[in-house]
Amino acid sequence: MNHRTSRLLSIFPVALLVCSVAAGDDAKDRQALGVLRQGYLTNREAFPVIDCEFEWRECKAATRQDALAGKWTGETKMQRGHWLVDGPLVRYELLCSPELARETERLMEEGAKNKASTNVAVPCVDRVFLRSDAYSLRYGRMNLCANLFSKTDRDPEGIRVTPFNPDCLGPDEYSSPARFSEEALNGRMKAKFEGTEKINGVEALVVSFADESRQKFGFDPKRGYLMVYASDKDVPSGKRYYEVNVLEARECSGGRWFPMRVVSVLAPDSAGPYHVRELRVTKLDVDTKPSGDRFRIELAEGVQVNVIGRMEWLNISAARTVTPQDLPELQTRAKEVGDGYLAGQATGPQIGGKNPSRRYLLLGLAAGLMLVLGSIIFYTRWRKVRPLTPPNGES
Repeated sequence: MNHRTSRLLSIFPVALLVCSVAAGDDAKDRQALGVLRQGYLTNREAFPVIDCEFEWRECKAATRQDALAGKWTGETKMQRGHWLVDGPLVRYELLCSPELARETERLMEEGAKNKASTNVAVPCVDRVFLRSDAYSLRYGRMNLCANLFSKTDRDPEGIRVTPFNPDCLGPDEYSSPARFSEEALNGRMKAKFEGTEKINGVEALVVSFADESRQKFGFDPKRGYLMVYASDKDVPSGKRYYEVNVLEARECSGGRWFPMRVVSVLAPDSAGPYHVRELRVTKLDVDTKPSGDRFRIELAEGVQVNVIGRMEWLNISAARTVTPQDLPELQTRAKEVGDGYLAGQATGPQIGGKNPSRRYLLLGLAAGLMLVLGSIIFYTRWRKVRPLTPPNGES
């Protein structure tokens, strides 16, 4: 789809929705859902190439108004992200600041020395992803562990923080309003078109999902149906777990809209101070095709690559560069090692020329387990919100 077609499609649903849809009618709810879904997807899928650098802050604000204005109180924790996309090729990283990285390493070292401690809460975890159309590699540099997924597997962690998904749509935008709308149109989820609501100065078209309108999204029809608001609430009390506000967006070539500043407020209906997260884009290019040599990551010596859900692994005995073209080789080598181990062999193929012993295998598996547990503990402490459970029970 070219940019001109994208712009025409973004204009057509606006007229249709304004002229023929009102809140409160089941048939018109379905019509509105279809229009909003198509408008949202048209803009979201109009970015085949992305080169985006951003800052991701965790901070506090005395009031909700201060949070939206970027007036923080006390210490802020910051990570820097880089999101590089060329069709199915993706290189993504969200890295801790040097101060947070040192503190995380100190806590992990103390946890390793304290054998009685099984859970270590850390302030930050680096996340690095490399993807092709058939594989995804997730690398934890602090744990020297990498997890490899084929296209038939779904990474339960996935990429959770981008300008389009400021940690509110689940891994890889799995719980996007487009998918929720499709579920509702197929009768697998409740949905209601709420009409127009003024949100942060924008006349947004609002739709809610699930029982008691638990999940709520707002879209700006004047900016390509960009999602400008999202929230999730506790049904018994009616209080929101969080609210997400897209406060700035850039119009790109072809009438496409890209979020530039997003502020999330946790427990916004409670008394302050408020726990706040801000995503701010610092560099953006959505027109230039990235060169292929930019899609690579460096695996450090000692990393173990695990194929999740299978008895397949591979020890990296010498630091090496990995590209998307190398991912099938990693799985083949990992399968050879796993098959050899299951057959009772003491050794197996390996990158770097050295054979893994059982001792190092167990150490690697333990490191992988610590990475998973550490991520769970980190996100539980960090988010303090309950995500919406998709209709099929996945998260």
